Amino acid sequence: MEKILLHPHAVMSLILCLTAGLVILSFSNLEHKPSWTRWLIAASVGILGWQFDNVITFGLNPVYLESVPWRKWELVLVYGLSSVFILLAQIQLAYLFPENPFKRERKIVLWVCTAALSLVWLYYVYHVFSSQGHREFEEPVIIAIPALFIISWTILVYLRKVFYFRTHSNRQSMTACLLLMLMELFFIGSEIDAVTIGIYSSVGYWIYFLFTWIGILGGAILYIVFSTVPITFQVKLVGFTFVLVMLVLSVVTLTFFPPFPPEDLVHRAEIQENLINVCGLIVMSTFLVALVYPIILRASIIIPLERLLVGVNKVREGAVDTSVRVTSNDEIGFLTENFNLMTGTLKQARSELASYASDLEKKVEERTTQLQESLEYLKATQAHLIRREKMASLGELMAGIAHEIQNPLNFVNNFSEFGLELIEEWKAEETKPVIDKEFQAETVRSIELNLKKINEHGKRADAIVKNMQLQSRISTGLKEPTDLNQLANEYLRLSYQGYCSQKESFKATLHTQLDPSLNQVPVVVQDVSRVFVNLFNNAYYAIEMKQKAGMQAYEPSLVVTSRQLPDCIEMRIRDNGVGIPENLQRKIFQPFFTTKPAGQGTGLGLALAYDIIINDHGGTIDLVSREGEFTEFFFTVPIA
Repeated sequence: MEKILLHPHAVMSLILCLTAGLVILSFSNLEHKPSWTRWLIAASVGILGWQFDNVITFGLNPVYLESVPWRKWELVLVYGLSSVFILLAQIQLAYLFPENPFKRERKIVLWVCTAALSLVWLYYVYHVFSSQGHREFEEPVIIAIPALFIISWTILVYLRKVFYFRTHSNRQSMTACLLLMLMELFFIGSEIDAVTIGIYSSVGYWIYFLFTWIGILGGAILYIVFSTVPITFQVKLVGFTFVLVMLVLSVVTLTFFPPFPPEDLVHRAEIQENLINVCGLIVMSTFLVALVYPIILRASIIIPLERLLVGVNKVREGAVDTSVRVTSNDEIGFLTENFNLMTGTLKQARSELASYASDLEKKVEERTTQLQESLEYLKATQAHLIRREKMASLGELMAGIAHEIQNPLNFVNNFSEFGLELIEEWKAEETKPVIDKEFQAETVRSIELNLKKINEHGKRADAIVKNMQLQSRISTGLKEPTDLNQLANEYLRLSYQGYCSQKESFKATLHTQLDPSLNQVPVVVQDVSRVFVNLFNNAYYAIEMKQKAGMQAYEPSLVVTSRQLPDCIEMRIRDNGVGIPENLQRKIFQPFFTTKPAGQGTGLGLALAYDIIINDHGGTIDLVSREGEFTEFFFTVPIA
């Protein structure tokens, strides 16, 4: 009695067995193994055991197989445990690949399925050892029904993940789950076919093996394509080539060996030699694809690509003069030649760039020197303009000072002339025979009064001259306790007289609302006086522009207000002139910005005031204005 008596089913199972072995080998050699790869290897081990059992069942003589004592143990340990492995790994892969959004549910399902499948396996053990001791050729219902349930649950998991990844805009993972769900449908089709139609009818035979084969290989391909871990080009190419070869051999087997019942031993004996040849062809093809082909592939493609990759990494690290040896005249050789050409171009470009950088550094130094000279020139120009602005302010004060000093001088002249007349009268009285003592006493009193007036107005003139000298002196930056009320009052009068002397038709009413309880504050008198002069002159100019507009019933006025605040003194200068447009108010303190016509203003007056109050005295300065109605500047100076 012959022990080996092949059936076409054994040939198909051999193909699937070798395929599962290649999947195990490929994913076991990955450097980085995510958790799902362990379950994929477990599923492949299950498929390997399942198909190995099919090779035994359909490759050995049924009569011999019934007589061997190890058959029951083979069914229980190989077929039964392999089926449990496949189903358990299948449901876990559905949760884990490519990502697992249902972590807690996966663990619960793992324990539930492990317990349920253990019970199924124990029942199968009982069934095997209580029966005649062999597996029928059709798929056992004991395994098929749990398989249908678990595969259905797997499809449901993939469907939920499709909606999950769609919500999170992960298109790649969503596509992977859709395609894997399709592979599970092929498995369901094969199980339904095995239970209903049967695998020995013409249609059932094709459906079972094609669906099973597509489900297994299609799943393996999808795991390779959509894997988040790097899989080498060699593994992919060998795997796809092996799939193609096994697909051709499967189609040949299915075509030339139509299905028939495995109990037909005569037919099995007739095609025995042909099936052995096909098996030899399958083993030889597997040997060539799995062992010889990778060697050829590595020598002709992988090694040249690895050399090229090493060169790319060196270039990325900065070694642009790297070159790679050209070992072939194919596309890889052409790519290597172009890589060498690129590195040569990069080397030349780096040399030119270094030369350009050297020239650029020299140009930058030259340009920096030019800019430094320009900056010094600008600083000198700015200092000159500031001096001009200060002198312009001083010039505007001179007319007012001249007017102010003229008054005491007139008094001095008048009282001195009157005193001379009194002295002449005294002398005349002395020549008379009878001297009028009462007249002489009155004359002395008049002379004394005149001298007091002369002294008073002389001191007034002296104070004005001293103030003028103070203005003309360069500021030392020394702060002195100062009465801002007195300073504002004095420069309000001086600036007004000066402006009126230049604009004869200009008239305005001046009002002061000064807080008498104002404390003295430490300020640089020369600088703060310039702030007052600039603000007063701007107010006069605004009033003059409104006067020139010819508005009826217009009463020009300027109001100076002081106020004692808890930690500072506030000064306000308000005029009812033309006002400042809102779009210009934020620019008003910028250097060289002016609303006056060309030649009438430098644009530095308010900028100087801003610098003096903010930077030199730590105060604040701002304005409120409404175009056509008024402008009010206000600044604060800290008490301490």
